[in-house]
Amino acid sequence: AIVKANRLGDVEGAFTIAWIREDGSISLARDGIGERTLYYAQSNDGFAFASSIALLLRMNAMPRVLSPTALAAYLSCAYLPGRETLVRGVYELLPGEMVTWRNGKVTCESIWRLPVSVETPSDESALRNELRCRLTKALERRLPENEPAGIFLSGGLDSSVIAALAASDTRVTTVSMGFAESSTDER
Repeated sequence: AIVKANRLGDVEGAFTIAWIREDGSISLARDGIGERTLYYAQSNDGFAFASSIALLLRMNAMPRVLSPTALAAYLSCAYLPGRETLVRGVYELLPGEMVTWRNGKVTCESIWRLPVSVETPSDESALRNELRCRLTKALERRLPENEPAGIFLSGGLDSSVIAALAASDTRVTTVSMGFAESSTDER
């Protein structure tokens, strides 16, 4: 019902989904935050998709050719911006995006927009309460009920706040990693 009503952007939580439309075209969609990955490729043999590049490369029709532009981007930025991957012809579905393969052509469209709240409390105390309330509700949706939880502490404020809020209602085990090089140290 959500797919037919074109309301995938309203779904909360992590997901990737694929479906065949009535006209025979194939559509793929990814959650707005991008918690789950989905890759796709088009070849002379058709259209393929998988949750990892390794799965796509298992197909005989998928050539294993390095993308020089993606490699240059990775060496410059230390990550790959956009949908291009290190394998030529293999693309990542972007967060909040839907890709449709129809008659040998791929089209992309956005299905999710960052929610914009028009009503903002004016005083600092109300803003603090609103933030705490929203974070608590988000944790309630994601943490297991009546079970201990594990949280990775990255050394930043966000993971510390999440751990503190979670610990008020749940038994929490935290994990942190340290590295010799200070730029990658998580403590």
